[in-house]
Amino acid sequence: MISDTTVAEPTDLEFSVGTTPEDSAMENSARVRLKPVANARRLTNIEVDGLFDLHDHRVPLHMQDRITILHGPNGVGKTILLRMTAAFFSGDYLEYADIPFREFRLAFLDGSTVTLTKRIDNDNLPLLDISLREPTGEK
Repeated sequence: MISDTTVAEPTDLEFSVGTTPEDSAMENSARVRLKPVANARRLTNIEVDGLFDLHDHRVPLHMQDRITILHGPNGVGKTILLRMTAAFFSGDYLEYADIPFREFRLAFLDGSTVTLTKRIDNDNLPLLDISLREPTGEK
């Protein structure tokens, strides 16, 4: 079950990923800086493409009911989808290293979208690109 989620109050969101070889196969460090959040944002949609190289999932969160139930057969990625969402909000980007997926998107009520795109570098190490699309018309 997923209920409405709100991102923290306005701040500079700074994400750092630093690992040691013991932590993960990702040995590189990454630093991403997103613009300050104008208002708290409510999560409205969760999407993942290429989960386990098999599944594309779209989960619209039911805003009026304030409850969303995930159901499906074992192995389609229900728990992984929740882990991916929790990892984003907690800043635990190493969680994505061992999850096979192409793209993970979180859409918010204000029209903004965060997209995490996973790719493999020349040394066969996972890289995570994070992008933020602000709502159109925002200055």
